[in-house]
Amino acid sequence: MNVDIVHASIENFLRQRIEKKIEVERKKLKDAFTAEHLSKIYSDHEIVSWMNYIADNASKVSLNVSHVAKLTHSSNKAINLIDSIPQKKYTYLLTTQTAMIKELDSAYTDASYAPVAEFLSFSVENTQKNLGQFLAESEIYFVKISSDVYVRKNWQTKIAEAYIAKKLTSHVLAKQVYFPIGRDQYHVISPVKSSALAHKVYNCITSSRSKDNSINLARKQNQQHDGIYIRFAKPAFLSVTKSNHQNASKLNGTRRGGLLFFQTLPPQWKTNFLPPKNLKQFLARCKTSTCIEIFKEVKNLLYILKKENLTINLNRRNILGEKIASIADEVIHQILFIEQSYTNGWSENFDIEPYLCAFLDPIQQMDISQVEHKHHVDEFTEQVARWISQNIGDKHESRHLKAIWFSYLQPIFKEFYEVLQVSE
Repeated sequence: MNVDIVHASIENFLRQRIEKKIEVERKKLKDAFTAEHLSKIYSDHEIVSWMNYIADNASKVSLNVSHVAKLTHSSNKAINLIDSIPQKKYTYLLTTQTAMIKELDSAYTDASYAPVAEFLSFSVENTQKNLGQFLAESEIYFVKISSDVYVRKNWQTKIAEAYIAKKLTSHVLAKQVYFPIGRDQYHVISPVKSSALAHKVYNCITSSRSKDNSINLARKQNQQHDGIYIRFAKPAFLSVTKSNHQNASKLNGTRRGGLLFFQTLPPQWKTNFLPPKNLKQFLARCKTSTCIEIFKEVKNLLYILKKENLTINLNRRNILGEKIASIADEVIHQILFIEQSYTNGWSENFDIEPYLCAFLDPIQQMDISQVEHKHHVDEFTEQVARWISQNIGDKHESRHLKAIWFSYLQPIFKEFYEVLQVSE
């Protein structure tokens, strides 16, 4: 029966919360933690007292909402909303609806009511609902806690308030602009942010950057992977309620008060109908905005090492290696773009260095020996390593640094070159 499952979930939540409270208090008070403190924790979480606390404060929280007003300002008292209108037009736009978001947020008037939202949002095992949904649905789910029907119905009625839509209100700190479009009708120019959508974006970006991501691990180790490598270019980070992240909402606390935003600038397309005739023209194409940023990062890192008189140990070498690998990706991207833009054999009309031709128009270099293939890869890698040194301001092209660039670039270009030969 669901009654048994729901009651077991209530007990499970209280048990977990008591254990966590005890751990926190012991860590905070250390030797000052006494049996009196322990008794108070158990007393505060006695099941009847807890239900009274939840029922009395349920109206202070908003559950299963997608748009949280406090993400604009921590003192914002505007209404929290749930986007439940199906998106039928403009489905190519990223919205709460088109992103098919399942994880909704919980918001409250004050962070002190966070435990109420946490309890009501607690998942009930083997069901698609959480505790609050069951408890707001029927007083029968309290039957193992109280035999008094009046008490049970009172708890149910009060908890149901957490799911009732609040009166439509805005606030000066909501930073919304209402444009009049008719009698008593307005269009919202700056809507409340969708915390649910923000959380999905946050999870996607952090997952793509995670060192534990299997695709990232495979890429770092130059291993094959069936998954798709995803990279988000320079998202902006905005802190919300810095001192107390959970003050805004449950999900905002989970993502440590951060909102990640995509760039609004359109791609800077550069059209070049003529193929590169030499190395200089090819590397000019490779100097994308991404590469420029990486050059700056490497330059700054080397500057700090020099200023602090630090050597390039294994850890720092690996950090540099990750940057260089990203530059190699940009170079490979340009090679693939050239391969797709021009027909095989286009280099016959130009006097292009053999090692460069081997990458840009590989069909021209099919009938050569393995020794020559290796020479092409090494020479191409050497030229790219020199180009990196020049762009980070290494005027004297230090042999030590070039050797580091070469050691990371060579395996990447070698593997890519072998793929080019097979595909041709």
